[in-house]
Amino acid sequence: MDPSSSSIMDRSTNIVSRFISQIYFVTLFYLNYFLQLLRWPFRRYDQDSVDHPSIRPSKAIIDSLMGNFENGRLINANESVEQTFQRLIESRQYETAMKLAKKFDLQMDLLWKNMWLQQQNEEKSIQLIDECLSKINDQKWIFNQCIECIPEQLPVLRHLLQFGIERIQMINTSTQSTTNDDNDDNLFMAKIEKTLKSYLNRLDLYEKILKSKFNNENDYCDQFDWKFFEKFRQKNSFQLAIEHAHQSDIETLSVLFAQEYQTLARNFFVIISNLPETLSPSQYKDLIRLAISTLTDKFFTVSNDKNEEQDDYEKNFFVNNPNYLKFKTEKSIDDEFLTGWFEYRSENILNLTMLIDNSLELLSIGIDDYNLLSLRNLYAELDLYSLFVYDGFSTTAMISFEKFRQLSIEEKMNLLFNDKMNDGMILIRNLFEKFFEKITEYSRHHQQTQTMNISRKELLRKFLINLVHKDFEQCLKIFETYTIVNRTPDQLKQLKILDDPCDLIELALDCIRSYSKPDDLDLAFKIMECLPERDQASLLNKQLNHGKNQDQQNEWLERFNRMNDEADDMAYHLSMVEFLCENSTRISVKELIRIANEDKADQQQLKFIEKIVNNFCKQRCSTSNNNISDHTTISNEWKQFFVNLKDLTKKYFPLINDEQLLEQTVRCLLWSNNEYFIQLAFKHIDHVELRNNSNSSAKKLNIEKGRSILRLVIQDYIRYAGPQPEDEMLKYAKMCLDFLQTLDPNDSDTINHLNFLEAIQLLNKEFPNKLWLPIRIHNISRQQELLDAILSSSNDAHKKIDEILKIISLLNLFKSSDDNSNDNDDNTDDDDEQEARLLNKIGEKAIENLDYKTANDLAINIMDRNLQSGWPLCYQICCLIMKRNDEDSEFGSSITIDQQLRLLSFVLANCPDNNIQIHYDLLNQLKHLKQLHLNHLVEPKIYINFHGQPTTTTIKMK
Repeated sequence: MDPSSSSIMDRSTNIVSRFISQIYFVTLFYLNYFLQLLRWPFRRYDQDSVDHPSIRPSKAIIDSLMGNFENGRLINANESVEQTFQRLIESRQYETAMKLAKKFDLQMDLLWKNMWLQQQNEEKSIQLIDECLSKINDQKWIFNQCIECIPEQLPVLRHLLQFGIERIQMINTSTQSTTNDDNDDNLFMAKIEKTLKSYLNRLDLYEKILKSKFNNENDYCDQFDWKFFEKFRQKNSFQLAIEHAHQSDIETLSVLFAQEYQTLARNFFVIISNLPETLSPSQYKDLIRLAISTLTDKFFTVSNDKNEEQDDYEKNFFVNNPNYLKFKTEKSIDDEFLTGWFEYRSENILNLTMLIDNSLELLSIGIDDYNLLSLRNLYAELDLYSLFVYDGFSTTAMISFEKFRQLSIEEKMNLLFNDKMNDGMILIRNLFEKFFEKITEYSRHHQQTQTMNISRKELLRKFLINLVHKDFEQCLKIFETYTIVNRTPDQLKQLKILDDPCDLIELALDCIRSYSKPDDLDLAFKIMECLPERDQASLLNKQLNHGKNQDQQNEWLERFNRMNDEADDMAYHLSMVEFLCENSTRISVKELIRIANEDKADQQQLKFIEKIVNNFCKQRCSTSNNNISDHTTISNEWKQFFVNLKDLTKKYFPLINDEQLLEQTVRCLLWSNNEYFIQLAFKHIDHVELRNNSNSSAKKLNIEKGRSILRLVIQDYIRYAGPQPEDEMLKYAKMCLDFLQTLDPNDSDTINHLNFLEAIQLLNKEFPNKLWLPIRIHNISRQQELLDAILSSSNDAHKKIDEILKIISLLNLFKSSDDNSNDNDDNTDDDDEQEARLLNKIGEKAIENLDYKTANDLAINIMDRNLQSGWPLCYQICCLIMKRNDEDSEFGSSITIDQQLRLLSFVLANCPDNNIQIHYDLLNQLKHLKQLHLNHLVEPKIYINFHGQPTTTTIKMK
């Protein structure tokens, strides 16, 4: 290991001092050397003397000098011996430090400690322990190293721990003869010994764990992890077991169970419960066996040898996980305990992971290995629930296992096949067999219900009906799989689920009655193809009923024929449904039967007939395009359609008679918005009133009913017609009116409706700037409202007087004025008065638009025809003339005095006698008119004065 930063600084300082010492040494060396040379002749002179030794050779001289130098060089003049000793140790000059220690009798512990600490953990060896650690006198420091130091080699660590224990035992032996021992020291030594033994036991345990994983001695020694062991030795057995259980370390748990069973036995099942739920139970099956064999032993006792740390950890664990307390035992266990644990563990696996295979595997261990028969109920429920987990897709998100257990078998089946969250079931026919195989196991294992409350056929029916609602095509595949048609006797024996032809037919018919999507009609026909025919009865009877008595065979044949009768009825149902679907009435057999059995059938069924005919018309309208060839094709199709419709009605709607059917058909044809179908409806209405019952009358509708339907249809066409001049609704209404007029030319309602259509045409033609919605015109009941609408359509609308009068006449609005008088009984006078009032309003509009000429023409017309009710317009013009004369306008000058006098006279003759204001106003106008008249009588005459300038003389005429 590299020295620390402080050691580096010290060593750098030592290098400098050593360099100076070397210079000092060289100087002294050569000085002593020359001194010895100078003394050498004198010593040689006395070399024969005994008292003086002979002069040694040069090597001896050098060695003597070096020895003297070493003793002098070890000690620096600036530091003490102890400081030099410490410096040598810190600079790792251990041999020099030893010589110095021996020379001056210094304490060697510092040297041995430093040598021990300077070695890395991977460098520590048994030899280092014996040659270094064993020579230290500081016992507490030795014990501390035995506890804290963890060599990276397992044998070295073991030797270190054993060394510590042996040293303690040696000390204890040597101190037994001493009577005045310190109690604190004894306690300390006991604590150290206990810790070292505990660590040695943990090392033995760890070694066994490594051996269980690595067979070769070199392999497991090489796998020794000193860092892991540093934590491993601090933990109690229970903590180790829980942690390794979380890690799925079965080998370690096996060693712990075998070596630490006395302390772990009470928590064996708690520890096993902490294994990951995703772990297959077969992997810890041996742990379960070991736990059960240990805890079922009648001589089993619980060890009370626990330290405080163990108690604390275990206490905290159960505080955080109180649900495990019920599996902590202080005595031998029984079947009730084991059953509770197996149930808890299997349900916990399910709840946390949904790995039902693991739950089932665990329960199988309890049932098969330990004969815990009470687990069969749970096993059966989980086995059935596995379908929902592994094959039911998102069904598991809808219901938990606890709720699932409370459901009946029928409810469980419905739950499996009514998963609306799923877009479609894949391989449902495989699930079919799985389900019924598990149902068999369910009924066999379920102790509370040895037999199910529902029959097998009924369960099959519910299964298939649910499947029909989910995916009818998958249902078809099941019937194709289990079809009896063209099967050999060996193949019939292999049909485990649907093996009875009668049951097959019955279930197939139930499925066809249950499908609801019209697109699945083809699938229904294919299911019918999977059913056996009548001519297979004898062959199937021999194959399936071989060995049965004649009565049983006859009973089976009777049922087989009865089921074929139902199949024939179903075939007819399907043909009718096919007829409806081909004519755009998409329906299923289920819906058709429901409508046929509906309460208030006379109303619901008639609506259904209406729907059928309407759909036929809509489908054909898109293809006809008023083409003659198409009309011919459609005519033939209509005939066939009507024949099938009558058959359908007789079969499913017997309460509807032919007349009701014909009436509903005519109604639909008239409302078809198609010219051809409207004409076709006319052919179904009888033209002759009060026709006796005959062959022709059975095919045609009574004329009275025909009229009533036509009137309703005409009203609807007018009601829904648009404002466009060429709207088809008006065309269809005109067609119906023309046909209705042929039935009764003098019908007033028909004439009024025809006049209404003519008025609509005039409005669209003469006043195109406004959108004339027929239904709005039809609802106008007041003359003024229509007149306002016409006059507001354009600035020149008031000029089309004749057209306005004609439109109002066609709409019968002449007598709808609010100020209509009933004094005159003559119709002609009434019409004249109404026309006068209309002219008044048109004239007012003309004046409002500054069209005085049109207003004056209307006034002249009123006076010429002596329309007395037209005086307000004449009065208004008179007032306008007075105003314009004051302003000297062209309008006043364009009307002669005679015309003005005529207007005033007409107004004065026809205005109300009690209106004083009008009379007073008229009097003033007459005076003004008289003044104008007098002014016009003054004629200017010119005379020539031959004697001077010309002069003018005005002569007043008397």
